Amino acid sequence: MIKFEIYTDESNRPQSLTLYFRTIFLGSGKSSHIKIFEKDVPPQALKVINSPQGVLIEGSNEFSYKINGKKIIGSKIIKENDRLSLGNTFITFKEINYELSYGSLDLESLYDDFHQHYEEYENILTAIEKELILSDDVSTR
Repeated sequence: MIKFEIYTDESNRPQSLTLYFRTIFLGSGKSSHIKIFEKDVPPQALKVINSPQGVLIEGSNEFSYKINGKKIIGSKIIKENDRLSLGNTFITFKEINYELSYGSLDLESLYDDFHQHYEEYENILTAIEKELILSDDVSTR
C-alpha cells in the first residue's frame, strides 16, 4: 500500500490517493495508473514498485525526474515523505506498507495464478464460477 499526496500547479490543495498494488505506472498515457497532465511527461514515464526493501522508482535513461529537488535519471529507492517531481506535478509518498500490497492489477492473472498454486480448490472455483454466471444471466433478464 502506498499513500500519496498529489499537488499540481493548478491546485494548492493536495489530492490524497491510496493504492494497494505493488506496481504502479505514472505518466501521461491512458494506460498509466496515475495520469500526469504534463506535455513533457512520457506516456509511461515511471514505474513505482513497492518491494520489501522499499519503494523503487524506475525511470528510463531518456527521462529525468526529481526526488526531493535532486535530478534523477534511471532508478532510485525512496522512503516515506520523499517528494517526486514531474514537471509541475509533485507527489509526496506519505505512507508505504509492503505487507498491505497486492501483486497485480490484472484479475485474470491473479485468478490463473491461484489455479496453478491451489489445484485442490479447482472444483470449488468451478462451482462458484457457474453460480456467478448463472446469477449474471438471471439478473440481466
